[in-house]
Order: sequence, then C-alpha cells, then structure tokens
Amino acid sequence: MNKRLKEGTYKGKKFNAICLFFGYQARGSLPSKFDCDYAYVLGHVCYHILATGLNGYMATVTNLKSPVNKWKCGAAPISAMMTVKRWSQNSGSTSIGRPVIHPASVDLKGKAYELLRQNAQKFLMEDIYRNPGPLQYDGP
Repeated sequence: MNKRLKEGTYKGKKFNAICLFFGYQARGSLPSKFDCDYAYVLGHVCYHILATGLNGYMATVTNLKSPVNKWKCGAAPISAMMTVKRWSQNSGSTSIGRPVIHPASVDLKGKAYELLRQNAQKFLMEDIYRNPGPLQYDGP
C-alpha cells in the first residue's frame, strides 16, 4: 500500500495498523463440547437469575462429571465469597470495613504442590501435554 500511496495509485481509505497482542487467544484451542455445554448452561442460569430480579449472585453448575441432564444449577450470593477487612487511615482513627474476596492460599505441603515441585524441571524443559484429538461439537 505504501508504494501505491507514493505513486498516487492507491484509491482506498486511510489505513492505520494497530498492534495487538493475542497471547492467550493465540495459544488457546477451540472449545470442547463440554466447554460449549457448560457456557450455555451458565448463560441459561444467568438469565433465570436476572428474570427473578436478583442481583449480586453468581451462576453455579455442579455435578459436572455426570451427563448434562444431571447437572445441578443454582445461584450463589457473591457476598458468600467475601469477608470484611478492617483498615484505618492512620493510627488511632476509627477503622473502616472494606469487603474483599476470601484469599486462597497454596498448600505448600499438599499433594498438588509436591507434584509440581518434583516435576518442575520436566515441565519446564519437555513438551508434556495430552492431545485428545479433534474436537467434536455434537454427540456424546
């Protein structure tokens, strides 16, 4: 295009390139049938939460190892995941409560962390992944 602009032969609209980083999107794969079903059901639950006039709730789906018709749908208040943390602007002043999401700590003595620690070098240097084959959007 630049060459044609200089020559005066470009008749198109003004073009501005925009650089954009697609890191996670480029590394991600197409959604599986499970991903599609799960997202659809979450959206359906969200509709029912809104239709009943609730707000401050999060859609939940449990029993995910079972077939879709056995999944359990619900709504959990976001406040159930929160606690009030007290803080004050300076010493001696009245403390103010601020809602925060419960922090989740990593159990450094747990099995998951031990597995990571034992295999950290292998995970770093080798291609360790599972390829389930082509994705299907229909069927079991």
